[in-house]
Amino acid sequence: MRFLDAGITAAVAAGSVLWTASRPTLAAQIGWAAFWVLLGGLMAVEGSGELRYGGYGVLGSNASYLVLRTAHPNLGQ
Repeated sequence: MRFLDAGITAAVAAGSVLWTASRPTLAAQIGWAAFWVLLGGLMAVEGSGELRYGGYGVLGSNASYLVLRTAHPNLGQ
């Protein structure tokens, strides 16, 4: 079960950060990253089982993306 939980966490985190990164403007990317950070935090605090693990993944991946895009807005362009 632990490997399944890790796989679910990685898949949910990857999906949410790919969604964020695919937004057309920097403002939209930052906005979506902030939304996912808040939602991931809520999922991690209020959820249980896979929902909690998925919340940690969403929170961590999008928080990293948010800091990266805020600190280096022209990165990758």
